[in-house]
Amino acid sequence: MSWLRIAVGALVLAGCRSVPEWQRTPHDRMYQRVPPPRLHPPIRDDSFSEGVFFTRYSVVRPLGQLISPATYLRGLEVGPEAMDVNAFGQVVDSEWFTNRIGRRPMDLDALRRGPNTIDGPAPGSLFIERAKVEGVSPGFWVRDGRGRRFIVKLDHPAYPGLSSGAELVATKILHAAGYNVPQNFVAELDLDRLVVLPDATAAGPYGSRVPLTEEAVEAMLLNANPSPRGTVHCLFSRIIDGIPVGPFTYRGVRADDPNDEIPHERRRSLRGLGTLFAWLNNTDSRASNSLDVWLEQRAGLGYVRHYLLDFGDALGASDTTPKYISEGYEYLVDLPAMAVGFLGFGIHYRWWLPVQRSPLRSVGTFESQVFDPERWRPAIPNPAFQAATARDRYWAAAIVARFGRPQLEAIVETADYPETGATEEIVRILLERRRKILQWAFRDVLPLDDLQVRGHRVRFTDLAVRTEISLPTGYRWEVTDSDGQVLDGGECLQPEFDLTAAAARVADPERPFLTLRIWRQGSADGPSASPHLDLHVRILGDRVLPVGLERAVR
Repeated sequence: MSWLRIAVGALVLAGCRSVPEWQRTPHDRMYQRVPPPRLHPPIRDDSFSEGVFFTRYSVVRPLGQLISPATYLRGLEVGPEAMDVNAFGQVVDSEWFTNRIGRRPMDLDALRRGPNTIDGPAPGSLFIERAKVEGVSPGFWVRDGRGRRFIVKLDHPAYPGLSSGAELVATKILHAAGYNVPQNFVAELDLDRLVVLPDATAAGPYGSRVPLTEEAVEAMLLNANPSPRGTVHCLFSRIIDGIPVGPFTYRGVRADDPNDEIPHERRRSLRGLGTLFAWLNNTDSRASNSLDVWLEQRAGLGYVRHYLLDFGDALGASDTTPKYISEGYEYLVDLPAMAVGFLGFGIHYRWWLPVQRSPLRSVGTFESQVFDPERWRPAIPNPAFQAATARDRYWAAAIVARFGRPQLEAIVETADYPETGATEEIVRILLERRRKILQWAFRDVLPLDDLQVRGHRVRFTDLAVRTEISLPTGYRWEVTDSDGQVLDGGECLQPEFDLTAAAARVADPERPFLTLRIWRQGSADGPSASPHLDLHVRILGDRVLPVGLERAVR
């Protein structure tokens, strides 16, 4: 009952504040936190084979779905809803997700800072501990003078800023959304700062480690095409605190984690991630691009926190080079598309073929003209993304709606793109893809959000109107009691509703509950056949306390 007393106290304090502040502050009962995680001893590293993951989700499961009758009946039923949400449909704070920009606006400095708690590597020497020297995308692990460790990822010399910029922008957007991500920094690395430690190693054949020599490092860096000043454009990714215990999967639970009780495909935070990845064009959603870390709290006891990693395949990048035009539009192994192409004898024209690579090398294959959020695909089918419902997509789109031009410009500018015009082009494309995301996600759900309460008055923000996805049309509403009797109702132009009259008409003081139902004024078939919203409240004297919210999907 403590959380209830806190919520009621917050309402009492809200009554002493000015109306403008009330209109800016969302009702905090919509956002809650799960109980503190149970502490447990360290768990083992649960890494698994990439080959097994690829085969299972790209071949085995799709083949099973092709021959399963349930696949063709899926449109006749609604899948199971997410389980990591509260009575208001919001994802609760946990070691998976923390509400940030979706809960209240973030200032531009906080967006620029992202997850970073430091300003990057300390000045002075950077000591190389290990390295990847083969290929055209070298990288290495370094330690600065303060003992902080980083992975250094070098851009392809032909595409400066493409991969590092994509990773930085995606990192800061996903952090603002609420996910746990590493601290990333874009910088011009002075090669004279690098010092090879005597015990440094490099990757050898068959997974072995071999000694790393200064000659190998010099050859690696020459391949990165340093500037005349002896610098290279790169990304520093700080090693995450804690003991790594392997990636998390997008299906099932981790049996050795006592706090992991919700199947991952039933988490709205992971289902909605598919909508965010579609916006960012982050096609690599493999489990290996995640990390669970065990954080010790006291001697021998701790808990697991879940991170997203490696966004070098976001925006127009595919690792260090531009994406192929099909990436983001078909699975890497897309059996239905392959069947259509085979039966069409190669004549079938794929819908995504008009995609073109940007003339800006830092932008790569990132566009908004052909992009269709409903048809977007990661490289490998993701079971959590496939389980997403309209409510999951709305939840993610409501977060996307918080990123306007000022917010995106603040984030993208921190990528420090070396190519003139790249920042403006990426912001433009993100805004256009955002518009398409919101049109799609708001199509079947009434996008009223940011619940605010003052006394008996209830107010929402219409995200479709605020983001100019639709024009104001007004609303119809009715208030019913616990028996379904209509106590009040009417029409209004703004999503603001006064429940005073309905509260005065409640006949049974032992059942002080009301339901406010809202739908668009132009819905000819009434609320039952159109998207509507039901807000359930409890009458507490001269004020109401929200207790739940339901969104009906068309």
